Amino acid sequence: MTAPSPVRACRGQDSGEDSESWAADTVIFAASAARFGDRTWKFGEIAHSANVTDTAMWVRFSAFPPAWERLAREHLMALVDVAALRDVGVIRQRSAHARTLVGESCRLLALARWATEHDLGLPSTWSPEVPSRYLHQLPTSSRRTVEQAAETLKRLWRHRSLYRDGGLTVEPWPGSPAVAVPALVLKAAAPPVLDQCATPVMTPGPFFALLTAALAYVHDFAGDIIAATEATSAADAVTDGLGGPAAVGHLTAWAADPGSRVPVDAQGRPVWTRLAALTGIKPRAFSAGKPTGQRLRPIAEQLAVEGRTVACALYQPAVNVTRPDGSIGGWRAPMRQSDTRTELRSLRTAAYIVLLALTGMRDSEGQDVRKNSLHERMGT
Repeated sequence: MTAPSPVRACRGQDSGEDSESWAADTVIFAASAARFGDRTWKFGEIAHSANVTDTAMWVRFSAFPPAWERLAREHLMALVDVAALRDVGVIRQRSAHARTLVGESCRLLALARWATEHDLGLPSTWSPEVPSRYLHQLPTSSRRTVEQAAETLKRLWRHRSLYRDGGLTVEPWPGSPAVAVPALVLKAAAPPVLDQCATPVMTPGPFFALLTAALAYVHDFAGDIIAATEATSAADAVTDGLGGPAAVGHLTAWAADPGSRVPVDAQGRPVWTRLAALTGIKPRAFSAGKPTGQRLRPIAEQLAVEGRTVACALYQPAVNVTRPDGSIGGWRAPMRQSDTRTELRSLRTAAYIVLLALTGMRDSEGQDVRKNSLHERMGT
């Protein structure tokens, strides 16, 4: 014998008019701590696409008009509790995924705001033509968007027995599935049915130009970028050191040594991270917004004014290319540490472009690739 669903358990009790269809502490998913009574259902810990942030996996009921909050909870919970749906004669093969709940909440929120703006109240008070009115005002050119809105409205009728305040009292577009509703309701104004991907296709010219540039970064320039990163960051590895008055006294004594030189960039400005590594002072101690930094900086700047400086070492690229004017030389100017950070980002982007272009992965699949994830099992 199976345990009763949350709906059956609560509805089997005479708990009064204000009782919820589900108990407030009902867990939505076993993999999440979110509960039915929470103001926000946080599903970030549930596995999801790498290009979707954790907060994008949240359902915020505080965004709904107050009169719609309970209905929104019940509407979404019904998509999870398939046993409760079977109790009211609705067959759903499996519980909805967290991502499905997030999408459905967005559609229900748009409907709730529209109904509130037009003083329509909750769905249980609507006249039969209201669902069609809603579809007519949808600001979209996507047929799929209209179909999904129609399905949400149909659920408000099918699941009406699970809502404390009831759902739609009349079935919208009876006998017609959601995919047929756009043509039925909007007729000639319905968005067209697309027989191919709606995303614009990149033409061969720009595609191969982009891929060629990305391949050059990966195959030709990567060695230089990695070597430059190692060379320019080795001297800046110090993350801890002196701070406060001790740092000021130490730098003052260091500056008094005639042999001390302040590392500067091409414009003659002190390079604070390099100076911190050189003197053993915390890098953040040189922050202009800190009292210690406001005492340290003038000491170094005075040395720069006196000409007691040394140029920061730059990395000379080893790879040569043929330039547009026919000359041959380094593929870029010498790199300082800030340049290597920029080039590392460019290299990462180039590797991502090559990965997607040569494998056909989706964006979410490419972002989910991890170190040592390549294998040759079964030819893949």
